[in-house]
Amino acid sequence: MSGFTHDFVRFDKDGVNQSIPARFEQQVRKNPDRIAVQTKCHSATYSELNCAANQIGRAILATHENETSPVALLLEKDLSIIAAMLGVLKTARPYVPLDPAHPALRLARILDDAETTLIITNDRFLPLARQLASDCRRVLNIDEDLSTFSCEDLGLYTGPDALCYIIYTSGSTGEPKGVMQSHRNVLHNIMRHTNSLHLCHEDRYAVFGSCATAQSVTGIYGSLLNGGAIYPFDVREEGFAGLAQWLRDNGITIYHSSASVFRNFAEVLSDDVNFPRLRAVKLSSEPMTRRDVELCRNHVSAECLVVNTLASTETGVVATYMLDRSTPFTGNLVPVGFPFDDVQVRLLDENGADVGVDAIGEICIESAYLSPGYWRRPEVTNRSFSRGTTMNGQRLYRSGDLGRFDRQGCLTCVGRKDSRVKIRGFTVEIGEVEAAVRNLPEIADAAVVAHDADGEKRLVAYVVFRHNSGLSPSAIRHRLLEMLPEFMIPALFISLDTLPRTAVGKLDRLGLPAPQSRRPMLDTPMVAARTPLEQEIAAVWIEVLGICPIGVHDNFFELGGTSLRVAQVLARIQRNQGTAIPMKAFFECPTVAHLSETVLHNKAESIDQADVLRLLDELTSVGRGKVPPISGT
Repeated sequence: MSGFTHDFVRFDKDGVNQSIPARFEQQVRKNPDRIAVQTKCHSATYSELNCAANQIGRAILATHENETSPVALLLEKDLSIIAAMLGVLKTARPYVPLDPAHPALRLARILDDAETTLIITNDRFLPLARQLASDCRRVLNIDEDLSTFSCEDLGLYTGPDALCYIIYTSGSTGEPKGVMQSHRNVLHNIMRHTNSLHLCHEDRYAVFGSCATAQSVTGIYGSLLNGGAIYPFDVREEGFAGLAQWLRDNGITIYHSSASVFRNFAEVLSDDVNFPRLRAVKLSSEPMTRRDVELCRNHVSAECLVVNTLASTETGVVATYMLDRSTPFTGNLVPVGFPFDDVQVRLLDENGADVGVDAIGEICIESAYLSPGYWRRPEVTNRSFSRGTTMNGQRLYRSGDLGRFDRQGCLTCVGRKDSRVKIRGFTVEIGEVEAAVRNLPEIADAAVVAHDADGEKRLVAYVVFRHNSGLSPSAIRHRLLEMLPEFMIPALFISLDTLPRTAVGKLDRLGLPAPQSRRPMLDTPMVAARTPLEQEIAAVWIEVLGICPIGVHDNFFELGGTSLRVAQVLARIQRNQGTAIPMKAFFECPTVAHLSETVLHNKAESIDQADVLRLLDELTSVGRGKVPPISGT
């Protein structure tokens, strides 16, 4: 691997035959005073993080000593959730990470399915945790004083095949499904990740995804089990405006996000911005394109590697492809690369037979390190996992992804064979979204389709209203936000009299009209921009959303906007106007008119503050002899 000489120590295969806490505690002994986690508000060394995890673990045992059920984590992406993850694992129990941004109804369904009896939370989410706990679960608030609990390691044995976590993903039946993983499988995944990127204690790893995703698992444990430092960054709260400076100020060496997050960030960077400390940019969860590579190369050193991978929650990373400045490749899609030695990737046709070179087949992974399956879903497990063809008892996972091997054995992903899609790095079962839309009493029928928009997938809902329902797109979106996370909400709603059907009555998805670049059906009347500033902001919206015209009272999200697009809009406005707009201010009223008022208000405030500072400087300079005293009475 090229670039940046550092103290890499190979992760030996024997290291997977233990538990995550055992490997972590080894790093604590080696690196007690090194920074383990650095967030906006908190910092902890390995010793301090281990102490916090031990105290949380002992607090769990104090009231739940004899229980083995999974423990739910309702915490933001900060030091607290990382300490809680380790604390739960030290008690030999699995954890279930919850994303606090998801609707309470969805979180309640996950808690019921996971059969949790304990929710770990903090002051910020304590009211929500109590609401979700009802009368059947206890709540542990880790912001309360835990100093009465010892910082010493718990010393409980956890076998490598014990369950580590359950991560919930979108389900085709309309309900989220929990993917199980064992300590051995997670450690084996970290071994592949470590040895391919040469992770070591000198690395500073930027983590962007929610801790309720497998992407964050790779970053968190890839750092902590190698003595490195984790640097979480919340794009939903912070936006892109300060991300470039944050990467430089913190000397980040490993950048890891979904391709769409990176793309939206990089497209608003000025040409002179660069990141000399970055040695690897890893883009996962979505197809990587030639444009992504070009954007990256514009801002990193010649030694920095661009890394594409094939990975899933069920398998961990199974193949990788690395490009330096001189690596050639043809076509628009970047390959996911070559499978690791202990993984067999097969491309199968509809009959289960292997396809030939340059032929397209379903990507199937045969390995000894696959997920045990889906929590309490044996029928779903049996559909996705089966006995492999080798004689050593390995299982085979049918991913639903389509791929093609070239003559050198390099794999490229070319799409999906089922209704599962990637939206901003999250796996979404279209069936779950369709079920939620159809369940609205005002909707007679509905279909949801993923469309490409500027290289990104977006969901479009086609709805047939019941007679005189009067339900607006805004109302549909509001209702769905009570059931689905934001990334699963369709970007556009298109009203049809009937859905197209085939001769045998099945939904004809190919017959659905393509979304237009014109302004969609909205509740608000079209009001054109009235001032130069409104015109400039509307032009930014048109460029980012690809929709024209845009009215000053149109809701950004009803035009198909997403949280990533918000960050892109705010970054461009800050660049053009020289004033930063908080993400929160945008979400409170996402219209051109309100954004224009906020820009003017911020500029007026900055001018007033500048006048006060000048006056203070003049007054204080009297004592320094720079301005003569005022004569008079």
